[in-house]
Parts: sequence; structure tokens; C-alpha cells
Amino acid sequence: MMVDPFFVLVDMFSTKGTLDVIAKRPATVQKMVNALVKANKFITSSSGEGLARLVPKEISGDPKLYAESFEHAREAFPPDSLVSRDRVARVIETMRSFDAVPTGIAYSDGQLLVTLFVGFPFPAGVSRVQTVDPLTGAQAAFITGLKTAIKIIPIREGSETHYLVLQHTSGVGPPFLPPFTRPGLVLHFDTPAGPPTVVTNCLTRPTSMTLDEKTGLLYVTEFGGRIVEISGAL
Repeated sequence: MMVDPFFVLVDMFSTKGTLDVIAKRPATVQKMVNALVKANKFITSSSGEGLARLVPKEISGDPKLYAESFEHAREAFPPDSLVSRDRVARVIETMRSFDAVPTGIAYSDGQLLVTLFVGFPFPAGVSRVQTVDPLTGAQAAFITGLKTAIKIIPIREGSETHYLVLQHTSGVGPPFLPPFTRPGLVLHFDTPAGPPTVVTNCLTRPTSMTLDEKTGLLYVTEFGGRIVEISGAL
């Protein structure tokens, strides 16, 4: 049986790319939708523990934690497989309400900069960098609209400060797996308001980074044990 590899060869992450594929390959798209609906029905009829037993351990990690995380995110999978604006808004609001997990910290201009994970399955736009005043404890949003931010490095150049932000992943994974299957990336912000430029987007589950200010080289550690050297970060 020949498998149509359209999802690899064309852009499915923009409206134009998606509409082009639907127009040119309706039969293939229908098969994909049927498969997603079937998968969604299987997910909604399964328990977190049952899914944890089926998912490879290198993806699920701790089965108990995976099962608990899935149960917290069950609302993201509607039983009828239909997506509506209200449901999307409700899921995002649920994710925002989860406690944020601090994943990295740096010091800049008298403030602590703290990167925050927010809410499994870590939807785009809810991770952020927060400022914390070390004297008063006052907090404020600093860089927003991120996904799985785990590290920030402030770079001082004269009177200006730039920022490097490391994201553990650049997008969501398959619907029933943790969203760690897309490449991690490093973003460069000229200002906290952005927009950022992408320094690199080919990292495999990055965990931390450090900058050699003398050489300008950035070193990123990965979950699998590699250390990646990146030039051109400044």
C-alpha cells in the first residue's frame, strides 16, 4: 500500500497551506480526518493508566505522572471529536488556570527573570518570562506568548539588553502524546515586546543553555546527553 506523504512535503501549519491541501487532495484529507476521529474516540474511552501502558516509555516517562497529566487534560478531547470556538477557549482557560512551573532564572537590571511552564499539554502562548523584584516580591509579565520556555539569558550591549530564550519544544505533538516531539528552539529578542528571531530550531528536547561571552558561542544541553554548539546567537 502506498502512503501519500503530503503532510511531510507541504505546509500544514498555515491557513493557505492547509486549504491548498484540502482542495488538491480531498480524499487523502478525509482519510486523515477519519483516523483522527477514530483516535480521539479511542482516547476518550480510555483511562490515563491504560494510555500510559500503550505509550513507549521513552515518551511517557513516569507512567503514573503521564496518567495523571492526561486525566487533567481530558477536557481537551471532546467525545464527539468536534472543535468549536467555545471549546477551544475553555481548554485554553483551563490551561491558564494551572499552576505555572518555574523552569529557569536569570538576573538583569535589578530584577529576577523567571521562565515558566504553564499547563499540560502546554498550549502555545501561555508560557512566559516573569519579572520578580527580589526585594519586594512584586511580579509582572516580561516576555509573553511563548511555549515551554525553560531558560533566558540577558545580553547586555552598551545601554541596551537583548534576550535569548530557550524553548523545550516548538509545537504540539500527536494528540495523545506529550507535546515534546517537535524540535526545541532558541529565540532572540531585541526587546521583551518582540517579535523574536529564531536562532536555531533543530534541537532535540533541550534542557538548558549557557553563553560564552568571549567567543559569542551558545552551548545547549539536550535530554539525550548531547551538548550543541551554536554560533550567531548574538
